[in-house]
Amino acid sequence: MSTPEIDTRPTIDLLARKSKILTKGDRLREVSTDEQIKQGRKWAADNGYRVRFEWVELGSAYNPARERKTFDKAMKALLNGETSALWVYMLDRFSRKGAEDVLKVIGKARVIFDYDRLDSMDERDRGRIIDEAERARAYSVRLSHRVKDVKTSQRDAGEWLGGSTPWGLNVDPKTRKVSPDDTPVTLGATETRGQRARRMVLALAFGVSGKALATELNRDGIPSPRGSFWSSGPLLRLLQSPAYMGLQGFHNGKRTLVYRNEKGETVSIGEGVVTPEEVEAARYGVAMNHSTLGATRHPGWNGGNARHLLSDISWCVGCGRAASCKGDGYVCGSTINGGRPCPAPVRANTKALESYVTGAWLAVVSALEPTDELAATIAERWAALSSPEETEEYAAAKAAHKRAQAALARLEGDRRAGYYDGPAEALYGPARREALTALMETQARVDELVTPTVHPGFLSADDDALRAMWDAAPLPLRRDLLRLAIDRIDIRKAGYQGQRFDGDARVTITWAKPNGDDD
Repeated sequence: MSTPEIDTRPTIDLLARKSKILTKGDRLREVSTDEQIKQGRKWAADNGYRVRFEWVELGSAYNPARERKTFDKAMKALLNGETSALWVYMLDRFSRKGAEDVLKVIGKARVIFDYDRLDSMDERDRGRIIDEAERARAYSVRLSHRVKDVKTSQRDAGEWLGGSTPWGLNVDPKTRKVSPDDTPVTLGATETRGQRARRMVLALAFGVSGKALATELNRDGIPSPRGSFWSSGPLLRLLQSPAYMGLQGFHNGKRTLVYRNEKGETVSIGEGVVTPEEVEAARYGVAMNHSTLGATRHPGWNGGNARHLLSDISWCVGCGRAASCKGDGYVCGSTINGGRPCPAPVRANTKALESYVTGAWLAVVSALEPTDELAATIAERWAALSSPEETEEYAAAKAAHKRAQAALARLEGDRRAGYYDGPAEALYGPARREALTALMETQARVDELVTPTVHPGFLSADDDALRAMWDAAPLPLRRDLLRLAIDRIDIRKAGYQGQRFDGDARVTITWAKPNGDDD
């Protein structure tokens, strides 16, 4: 038997790099990484080397500070003696950090810069290698500034800067503006990608998990942008793109954030699938439900963990007791707790009653105008939920001001009634000055605090948007949303057993009223 031949040739690694961004005049425009590897292998064979490993990287040529993990591994292998040499197609493919990187190898390890005909171990090439490296760095810095200036200009102009378009959106190649994608989510489906993206973004803002959204997409047979299954991580990163709100974004190295120009203003890039107000309202709702709200709710709201939508605001017309949810229906308290019998104990199917009240809430809220009394009440209660400390302090200041007004009014009334006639006249002046001082001080305090204004974004949403937000909201948030607009629900007993539920005939909804402050 013949002994296998051992290859005693020194080893060499190949480093092939190609930029994703290339200018029209770049001489490497057509040199692919495959072509570089091919030329590297030819050089190795011609010069008596055996290729140990091929290092291939793709990355931007205009950012000298960009992290290059592949390059770092190739350098580590060379400097640790794992390979005898490193082949690079051209010096500016090696590094654009100038002398910083080439000084690590000059006279210490062999790097072949094929196109430039330079060798880091050749004493005669030292000066030229350093000069070429510094020129490459200078070019990279200039290119980086040009690209940055162009991108800033494009961002400020509201243009989509490139890259893959977020699922559910389209980009006009001429205007570079985004718009909802009207492609069906699946063949023959009535729902479009834009509509599904809208539902997902609102659901995410309301706190629905990425896993739940991915599971729903996979269940419905909707392929991911790459034509495969959805997973929660990539989906969450996708749905957090400001592009869905029609806003310009920028990547901070970890995630995409909303971009603001020099004036601090957001920049529109077209029509998204949701508005910033809708997303803000949804996120505020989630935050609101994770805070301690019990002490700030209006009378009639409890701070417990109720498991049913209408608990604590439903009442039996027959006896005036609370109608609680038991089994599959809301029933009169007398049925559950006993005691004084009810002349007309109510029982209403849970699903039918909750559906009726929800429908009424959606219809009324979606039709509100900003000047409507109910809209003002909803905004007031939303502020109390979202800024409890501020609203409590403001309410206390308003109460003090009203007391000062009342004290001054009583003083004027007493004078008209003659209580300050005769010798008592001397007491009136100081008393009036004291009352006026108190009035001015309390008014100044009210003006200082001002009513906190937190506009609930759902008040400006259209019917479809409001329904989408409601469908995506968890039960605690739905309970709070109802109670922003509804104070009480009175339920009447059905005309006979088995009668089909008629909400209009059996339910009276008492819509929210202002707190009675007529100032």
